[in-house]
Amino acid sequence: MTFSYRLDKADYLAFHRYRVAGMYLRGGSRVWSLRGFALLTFALALIEWYSGRPSAAAGLVMGGGATLLFPRAYWGLVVGRFRRIVNDPQNAHLLGRKTLTLTPEGLHIADAGEAGYLAWGNIVRAARTEDHIFLFFSTLQAVVIPRASLEGASFETVWTTTTTYLDQHHEGGTRQGSESTGTATMRGTPGLMFSYQLEESDWTAFTVHHRRSKVQGRHRWLARLAVLPIPLLLVILGVVRPPVNWDLVVLFLGLSVLCFLFYPRVLDKAALRQVEHIAGHSANVHCLGERRIALSPEWLHVQGSGVQSTFTWSSVVKAERTDDHIFIYMSTSEALVIPRASLDGASFEDVWTRANEYRHDSREVGSTWGSI
Repeated sequence: MTFSYRLDKADYLAFHRYRVAGMYLRGGSRVWSLRGFALLTFALALIEWYSGRPSAAAGLVMGGGATLLFPRAYWGLVVGRFRRIVNDPQNAHLLGRKTLTLTPEGLHIADAGEAGYLAWGNIVRAARTEDHIFLFFSTLQAVVIPRASLEGASFETVWTTTTTYLDQHHEGGTRQGSESTGTATMRGTPGLMFSYQLEESDWTAFTVHHRRSKVQGRHRWLARLAVLPIPLLLVILGVVRPPVNWDLVVLFLGLSVLCFLFYPRVLDKAALRQVEHIAGHSANVHCLGERRIALSPEWLHVQGSGVQSTFTWSSVVKAERTDDHIFIYMSTSEALVIPRASLDGASFEDVWTRANEYRHDSREVGSTWGSI
């Protein structure tokens, strides 16, 4: 079965809303920590009220209420983050017309800048809403099929076919799919071929590197100021309705200083724990392991167990490196990670030089075409 559709910004956001919905609104250690902090502020507010200091009590109640609303506000920030990603011109290649072919072995997907193959063994699960089908190939990523722009097959037929193939494959008891049936169309001869083993530590290294980026740095600075509004609110309310409870002001000012100094580290450690949990999840096992890479002046081909993708260099956003890794960004938030330690078939410096050379040449060709 072959059909096509157009992936728009609304479809991209719909997937991330579906994936993240409830993560910060229903339980979780972070949410319960915030609820505990709110309960503490409410208890202090009650003490202040019975001590004859209504302004301090009002400030604490407002602070506690803001703490309870923080998970919902954070959810808004998460949605805003994905909205910024999808609105970034560098990620325009993630959207547009896509063609999908379903076979008993796997699915082939192609668009203007990428051709890929996924064996059914690497599809973790299929989910649907009234308007979309999501074929998850990790806990973070999915093939998104929108009802509104679907052409060549009905929404119900696509759903029935995908679930049938998926059920048949998993009932067979195999985890990975065939690697020979999913070869994407490639033009030209590879200029460089190599392989490596992608480990959990490499995934973690990318997270650390990406969190030090300029955009992530702004989020870290904003997080430092999370508690500061509470002592300011206590002072303002105390001035409006004296007296000011300086003991509480000093207490929450001290908490603000601690938050300013240590909260980014707490966030980083939480992010690393989350990455380690994701990397160790059975649904993401195919995201690790051996990778075979071929580079040519026209494309970058990636092959793993039951997974193959071919990208044009024009769809590569940027390339960055550390002493131990090369990161070839396929979007502003996702990258192909190439570790130095397990690299086989080419030197680390040669891979870096070729990748930059091919990417630079593709940009020059693109700008030449744009000037004609």
